[in-house]
Amino acid sequence: MPHNDDKWTDLSAAITIQKDKNPTFATIFELKKALKSIPTIYIPPLPEPPSTTLSRYTYVQSEPATTWNIQHNLGIWPLQCFAVDEDAVQIIGEVDDINSTPNLFILIFSDPVAGTAYLQGY
Repeated sequence: MPHNDDKWTDLSAAITIQKDKNPTFATIFELKKALKSIPTIYIPPLPEPPSTTLSRYTYVQSEPATTWNIQHNLGIWPLQCFAVDEDAVQIIGEVDDINSTPNLFILIFSDPVAGTAYLQGY
């Protein structure tokens, strides 16, 4: 926004008039005139607060694979993930942060594995 010295002078006059202990009709008129010349500033509304509802999704990878593309459609990122193999032993995979989205969670394992992934998030 370009700087307008007249508007800043009007603002200074408005502040001076406000300090006047016994404003007359003329000073009140000058105050209103000065306040009208102050540019309007747009303040956008605050965003909606995040959801406090916990969403969960269970994914079963029946065929062993090194990459699990978990299409969950929860609309949430990031998610917490706990994965187990077919013997219910916890397995650790790497999350593909680059290609995962709010509806797709990608887990990468060093060896092909089948099992279940439990996702949750807010």
